[in-house]
Amino acid sequence: MDINALSDIAAELSVPAYFFFPSGASNLAVFLNLPYYYPTMPSFREMGKTTLVRYFPGMPPIRAVDMLQSIHDKENDATKVRLYQFKRMAEERGVLQLSVPAIAPANRTVLDMNAAHQMLEKMPPR
Repeated sequence: MDINALSDIAAELSVPAYFFFPSGASNLAVFLNLPYYYPTMPSFREMGKTTLVRYFPGMPPIRAVDMLQSIHDKENDATKVRLYQFKRMAEERGVLQLSVPAIAPANRTVLDMNAAHQMLEKMPPR
């Protein structure tokens, strides 16, 4: 089932929706910002192997070639679907993120999206 459809159902029932994101917080930061920056820039595929992407607040530059392979061509339908999914994640109540026990003893983190947006707005771009 489409996760975005489940999100719509949760909204209809007035139930807060959270996304589970079992990867690092840096990936999450990039993915949540990607739908807003990618439309204004060339495809990662066109940028070459040495071009640095500097559009993500709080993140060091990332080589375009190191970005998620499935989004290298921004005209591809799969890329459009992924960007839509990332955009919907940013619109939800929060994200439940699994983290490494040695770093986060509670073994899980709930990221409040409102607080995250406020924090990112204050951070200077790198």
